[in-house]
Amino acid sequence: SKNSGIDMFKDSVKQLLLTEKSERLMLPGFGTNLKRFLFQPLDERTFEAIKREISSSFYNYIIGATITKIKVIPLGDVGPSGGNSLKIVLDLELTGGDFEVFDVEVNLS
Repeated sequence: SKNSGIDMFKDSVKQLLLTEKSERLMLPGFGTNLKRFLFQPLDERTFEAIKREISSSFYNYIIGATITKIKVIPLGDVGPSGGNSLKIVLDLELTGGDFEVFDVEVNLS
């Protein structure tokens, strides 16, 4: 059951990261606005803004896990829309006694 719980968290986090805010009619605050960063300069200021965006949405909508680290990695590829491509890796830890650590990866382009 522990693996199914981790898989559930991974799916929930991926859904959160890949959903644009206002995309869900009944829950307009759900999601992130990460795609707006694809056309920004790939510097520390942008990476910190991405991390803040992720943290804010994560703590509003994901219960039972905490973020231990967020990594933003430029892939060096041009995405289909002409912007940058990024890989986002979240290191997460389950709360509630298990303290199991796992990661979730999402590619944005």
